[in-house]
Amino acid sequence: MEKEKVLEIEFKQVWDKWAWRFIKNDTTEIEYHSTDKTNILSIINGILFAIIGDNKKNINEFDMLNDYSKTKLEEFVNEINEKYGIPKRWKPEINKRYYVIDEFLEVASRINYNINFTKRNYIAANCFETREEAEVYAEKFRKILAEREVNKNE
Repeated sequence: MEKEKVLEIEFKQVWDKWAWRFIKNDTTEIEYHSTDKTNILSIINGILFAIIGDNKKNINEFDMLNDYSKTKLEEFVNEINEKYGIPKRWKPEINKRYYVIDEFLEVASRINYNINFTKRNYIAANCFETREEAEVYAEKFRKILAEREVNKNE
């Protein structure tokens, strides 16, 4: 299944170096580390920490990269997206209506104001294009919970 990237970096060549910048960084709830003998790359709460090759300091978006550092950063971004990428599914457009299943397993209507609430619903696969589709899944959840066995030790 194709995944939506959580981290994207754009590169532009300037003579023999590479300028770079984040164009997408949805990694605020991720902590990931990748190290080998000469490289340390980490992302913690959306902040990149990278010491690559002979550099003795953390790189940032103001630093130009050589080919080796660019390749290592690209590999790291690919690792992040492979591990934390979100499966692609229908996503409501900004300022458009969508439907969710609420905490009472009822279908509710929402508007996508492009805030964390909508992002969390999307990540949880709780964004439906129609009320009817949401009702189908709400009914499945109700059946699953109704058939749940009670713990005999309680």
